[in-house]
Amino acid sequence: MSLNEYQKLCERAVPTYYLTDKGAEKLDKLVENGLKDYKEGKTISASSLKEALRIYGKQKNRKN
Repeated sequence: MSLNEYQKLCERAVPTYYLTDKGAEKLDKLVENGLKDYKEGKTISASSLKEALRIYGKQKNRKN
């Protein structure tokens, strides 16, 4: 199987969802806020979700 055929097969295997109305607006706002936070350096770099949650918890405790 060629690489091109494999890539097409992979594309067909994963369903594509199209959001509309409030769902699309909510997702757009979430992405917009995430990009803003990233540009402002407010994101966490971690090798796993568990590590990210631990770091986030420590940061949150420092603010309180």
